[in-house]
Amino acid sequence: MDIIQSYCGTGLKAQFHCYNGSLDDALEFMKMNHFISFTGNITFKKSDGLRDILKHIDLNHIMLETDSPFMTPVPYRGKRNEPSYVKYVAQQIAEIHKLSLEDVGRITSLNAFRFFGIGNAPKTSFTYLLENSLYINVTNRCNADCTFCRRKEDPFLRGYNLGMKKSEEPTAEVYISEIGDPKKYDEIVFCGYGEPTIRWDVVREVAKYVKANGGKTRMNTNGHGNIINKKDITPEMKDIIDVISISLNSYDPKQYAELMQVSETHFDEMKNFARLAKQCVNKVVMSVVSLDEVEIEKSRKVVEDEIGVEFRIRTYF
Repeated sequence: MDIIQSYCGTGLKAQFHCYNGSLDDALEFMKMNHFISFTGNITFKKSDGLRDILKHIDLNHIMLETDSPFMTPVPYRGKRNEPSYVKYVAQQIAEIHKLSLEDVGRITSLNAFRFFGIGNAPKTSFTYLLENSLYINVTNRCNADCTFCRRKEDPFLRGYNLGMKKSEEPTAEVYISEIGDPKKYDEIVFCGYGEPTIRWDVVREVAKYVKANGGKTRMNTNGHGNIINKKDITPEMKDIIDVISISLNSYDPKQYAELMQVSETHFDEMKNFARLAKQCVNKVVMSVVSLDEVEIEKSRKVVEDEIGVEFRIRTYF
């Protein structure tokens, strides 16, 4: 718990300007919710090592800069640098992360707002595109209050604003309108920073539409859906939810309760939810966050041997 609180509890944010450190250091800085900033040196011919580090920088923690009048990017290297050349830094980031230049602009502009307060936060996104999956921002509410979650103070992700008051939560019709043809996407994911089963009726209605129109569905959940809805909702997932991703977070009930700030009884309820869901959907995945104090292999054993579903490790930044 001390490690998690040191990462999230201080509110301190730092920008590591013109980054040229190690990957291990960069990963630690991101865990502390700091920002990694790149300049024209990522375009230099002999900067393969730096570009390899850039591949591993989470987009929620990336910023770009010119460092004018120095660090002039290719194709103007050797000349005096100027702010307009920042587009070449952005192009290099776009190429490495397989994004459009517009994506990089949206993401880094929001990151600059988050750090410096420059500009304005974008309007809340009810749906948001990551790679070729469309995510449904169901709610910002949650019955848990995970120590590593930033939904309250920093509800932003890859250039999108996912912060949403209860009064702003859309109807199923709004989501359906924004989805359009679900076959355009690899899958429709019910997610956001909150717990989607809090609005299970809306999720169910949208999922029915997606499946009726040839799409695929996934729901990311903490596995407390039956507690929240005071009934077993897993039979209702049959034929409308293809994949369930459940946050296990720890193999140990006490640590689980501390991490998620819920009662220890939620641990067994969550595992039972996974067992029930396994009978109703095509695939169940259970995951842990890569925090230093979480014992990965003991968690894997619970998931694979005890429950019999797929195990995944989620990188914590």
